Amino acid sequence: MKFEKRRYEYKLGKIFGYIAMFFVFSILLYFILFFFNKIPESWNYTHIFMVALFIILIGKGIKWWLEQ
Repeated sequence: MKFEKRRYEYKLGKIFGYIAMFFVFSILLYFILFFFNKIPESWNYTHIFMVALFIILIGKGIKWWLEQ
C-alpha cells in the first residue's frame, strides 16, 4: 500500500506550528525580560510581541539575502 503525503495538511501544520512557536517565543521573551527588569514600566505584552515580530522579520530577511 502506497501512502501519499498530503501537501495541504503538511503546509497547514507547518503554518500553525510556526505561529504557535512565535507565541511561545514572545511569551518566553516577555517573562525573561520582565524577570530581569529590562522592560520599561509603560510596556506590556504587545510591545514585546512587536519586538519578537521584528526579530523574526530580520531573521527571514537575512535568510532571504543569503540565498540570493
